[in-house]
Amino acid sequence: KVGQPATPESVTLYAYRPSDASLDFEMPMTQEAPGRYVARVSFPLKGVWDTLVEATRDGEGYRVNQRISVID
Repeated sequence: KVGQPATPESVTLYAYRPSDASLDFEMPMTQEAPGRYVARVSFPLKGVWDTLVEATRDGEGYRVNQRISVID
């Protein structure tokens, strides 16, 4: 709110496979630098995935989603 990096209690990456929900997964993200979080992910299949990152603090969540294409 004041232009400073976020300090959430947790950040989680969710990955959803639109064509096969059995491949959906989630993993915690780790802080790399103030306000910067990473997850090292290996997708089980190429193709379209819907991703969602959720940061939570004090019981409130902030979500960002994006559809991606995995090519390798």
